[in-house]
Amino acid sequence: MSLGHQKERSVIPGGTEGFGQIAVPYAKSQGLFVTVSGSGSARALSQRLEADEFIDYTTQDYTDMLTDYDYVIDNRGASEFSKQMKILKPGGKLVSLNAGPNARFANQIAELSTSKKILFSLLGTPFDGVAKNGKRKVMTFYMYNRMVSN
Repeated sequence: MSLGHQKERSVIPGGTEGFGQIAVPYAKSQGLFVTVSGSGSARALSQRLEADEFIDYTTQDYTDMLTDYDYVIDNRGASEFSKQMKILKPGGKLVSLNAGPNARFANQIAELSTSKKILFSLLGTPFDGVAKNGKRKVMTFYMYNRMVSN
């Protein structure tokens, strides 16, 4: 991910939760404008993390409010995927921790058997299709135990 242009914007749904507490300071260090969503009680934490914008998901749907973002750092998973893709501008990138493996992920692991590459590609097809139609990119981070035999 090439980060750092001052005008680039990132949204981190659930950005006041565990992963967000790492992601928000990192995104800020890269010069990004950072929007986070969380429950109203997490607003003070978002300020301490130096998020630029906070959306209380209990009263507002961030996916209805935001458009033309450069990055979505997703830790919500497949249930939010399609809505999050609509937030991105063409060429934007969604980095998902929970969407599951896809072809891009499978092809980066040389020791995967052909059958696992095919399986991961099939599992990721819905995500990759939505991304391709919107001219956006999806990067998934999927926990794969490389110690398991192919």
